[in-house]
Amino acid sequence: MTGYKGIYVLAMICIILSQMVTIVSPLIIRTTIDSIIGSEPIGSNFLERLIQYIGGRAYLRKKSLDYWCTISIYCNFKRYIALF
Repeated sequence: MTGYKGIYVLAMICIILSQMVTIVSPLIIRTTIDSIIGSEPIGSNFLERLIQYIGGRAYLRKKSLDYWCTISIYCNFKRYIALF
């Protein structure tokens, strides 16, 4: 194992990033359905400011099928492609 510490550290970083993508994908779907398409308030100030910066809920409702579904499909694809 001597000389392979860099590879092990890189592998751990990749696993952590993979798990973060796995966690984020359902959150994107939940936020889109509940708060952007629906009327539930967003619980995060950071996320609320980000949505306002992008163009607000009305803009995202209009573009939700284009952006949010594409992002969600991409995240899920990346998660499943990592298995093989």
